[in-house]
Amino acid sequence: MAYGRNSEVVMNDTASQAVALLRQWGHQFHLRNFALKDEQDTCLSAVQPSAHANTVGSSVGDGLHLPVLDIDVPFHLMVKRPGTSPTNWQPAPSGSEITTLVQPAGQLSWQLRFEQPMDEELFGLLRNGVSAPFGLKRYDADDGWTYTSSLPGKVQPFLALGHSVPFIWSPSRTPGHGHLFIGPSTKWRDGRRGVSWDDYLALLRVMSRGGLLGEGFVRMAEQRGQTMAMKPGRIKPPEALLS
Repeated sequence: MAYGRNSEVVMNDTASQAVALLRQWGHQFHLRNFALKDEQDTCLSAVQPSAHANTVGSSVGDGLHLPVLDIDVPFHLMVKRPGTSPTNWQPAPSGSEITTLVQPAGQLSWQLRFEQPMDEELFGLLRNGVSAPFGLKRYDADDGWTYTSSLPGKVQPFLALGHSVPFIWSPSRTPGHGHLFIGPSTKWRDGRRGVSWDDYLALLRVMSRGGLLGEGFVRMAEQRGQTMAMKPGRIKPPEALLS
């Protein structure tokens, strides 16, 4: 089944669960015309019923955002069940297989392990200054950014998040790429549902400067006032990958 030229549908039970969870978190759904270039597509159509939409925005209302990230740099998404060995990390589904991994809070600890070396000074900003969108405090003993040594002045960053932070991982048609949706941390005890655009944008800019997010992805986020990614269960039409 296809939905015009906007996307193809590969909806299954897991993708349906992901959409329901995104709706529960407060995300807005949009309809994007992939026949248009990004530069022509800064203003999307009005929010659509989620059944007809093909993209998800980071906005969850009231000026707040939850991370919606387009990951197209080399990385490994690793998961581990609570109570198991500290070394018992397993790779999550990835590559060209169109499967969706849905993990509500309390089920899995997880790590996003980037292969891209990052400037040590920029990494310090990630570790100590701009991680509020992930539910991390300035210094968090359990979760946060860590690293392995790389070239002099460089580190290879890991983002380690415990089972207090839910996520949805949705591989894209392009092998090794995918979309990561990060939910509200259970450590937020003050009723928050997200973070401010300023806090979120600060994170995006540092990740982009460090080579962890594409410059074009962040540039379009600045123009739109939010990040956007394909809705779980939909993939770009082949011609859109070449545009």
